[in-house]
Amino acid sequence: MRKKLRWGILSTASIALSAFLPGMADSTRGVVVAIASRSMDNANKVASEFDIPRAYGSYEELLSDPDVDAIYIPLPNHLHKEWTLKAAEAGKHVLCEKPAALHAKDAADMVEGCKKAGVIFAEAFMYRHHPKHLRLMEIIQSGELGTIQSIHGHFTYNQLEGTTDNVRYQKQMGGGAIYDVGCYPISAARMILEQEPVAVTVQARFSPDYDIDVTASGLVEFPNDVGLTFDCGMETAPRCSLEVVGTE
Repeated sequence: MRKKLRWGILSTASIALSAFLPGMADSTRGVVVAIASRSMDNANKVASEFDIPRAYGSYEELLSDPDVDAIYIPLPNHLHKEWTLKAAEAGKHVLCEKPAALHAKDAADMVEGCKKAGVIFAEAFMYRHHPKHLRLMEIIQSGELGTIQSIHGHFTYNQLEGTTDNVRYQKQMGGGAIYDVGCYPISAARMILEQEPVAVTVQARFSPDYDIDVTASGLVEFPNDVGLTFDCGMETAPRCSLEVVGTE
């Protein structure tokens, strides 16, 4: 029987409770064995609710647990680099929430740090493993669409309530629509084309209260004159779609 990968979670963030833990409960390959929070009470509460064996009142304690193989990091964006590197140094594989980093150099440092430590690093773009997107890649690679001409992506939602304490509205934490949901169509285009952009033009509307982009639209140019057009927003009617246009 295959040994299950033993997971530890850094923080009791809502995405961990609403998505990662329920998903892991259905997994045949992984099990959550530990969770950490800056608040011991929060860690104990979540551990009790989800039947997690161990709870820690600091992230460092969890990273020192020899029974943890891999770490899930759902921390605010500005903390991703720090704790990815610390997890790697502790010999743990890392699944880091998107966006992995706020700057290209930080992302490169994270990848290099994990390579040096001999651990696997992955960014938590769950859509890449969804059957719909696996089927999309099969269709594209089969040549059924012909030559790809353009890609169009949209991801918007309305977060007008409760913005004061929401990390998405905190500039210093890496808030903003592009970091939160604009990264999805950009990531998808890079996956589909298997290339990196050569030019980017973006127009955004910034919140006068929080100084972060609340809506944005852009053109991302790839080699061979293929373009991605995208829009994203946190104060917009909910929309989520991806269109790939070929010659066929």
